[in-house]
Amino acid sequence: MKQQLTPEQRQDLVKFRLELSDEALADATRNNSSGSCRAAINRIYYACFYSVTALLTAHKHAPTTHSGAKALLGEYFVRTGRLENKYARFYSTIFNHRSDADYGDFVYFESEEVEEYLDQARSFIAKIKEMIE
Repeated sequence: MKQQLTPEQRQDLVKFRLELSDEALADATRNNSSGSCRAAINRIYYACFYSVTALLTAHKHAPTTHSGAKALLGEYFVRTGRLENKYARFYSTIFNHRSDADYGDFVYFESEEVEEYLDQARSFIAKIKEMIE
């Protein structure tokens, strides 16, 4: 059984994961600027993933896998109308692209495409932060 977090520990963990999210988003921007588009896709996904796990932690949900985080986001925030479907669609898209970028052969992304995902990620993360506050 997992240890229960105190309210202070939960708050610290949420803050830490949001910091990881910001760091990963900055990495993605640098990667894209230097032409490392596959690496940028990875970092965009992780920026979003860290923000999702922060939101879930803030609401006392503890995913154990990436798919679990996606499922819990859908169950507790999308299906209930607390998070718009457009954000869920983006998260699913970047979830799949990250897998393709990390494990797929002959998978390429163009810088302009990555820039669009960066813009969507910024919006997604801002929305998640708003929901946490």
